Amino acid sequence: MENFKGNIVDLIHKRIYPETFSVIDAHIVNLKEIPKVIENDIVPKFIDAHIHIEKFDIFALPLSRELCNCFRSS
Repeated sequence: MENFKGNIVDLIHKRIYPETFSVIDAHIVNLKEIPKVIENDIVPKFIDAHIHIEKFDIFALPLSRELCNCFRSS
């Protein structure tokens, strides 16, 4: 078990608050908000889900044409 403390950056509720918590077997447990401000900030992991279509040469031209057609106004 590892113990952590830091300022939780809650993007959904738009607030930052100090908290302690533990991690057991990759699960966050024992969350407890505390009154003392802490120097460390803890933010959610962001996933960059984009791809570079030009790396797929076989599909790049037909797919780009299709995508362009989708965004053209009638």
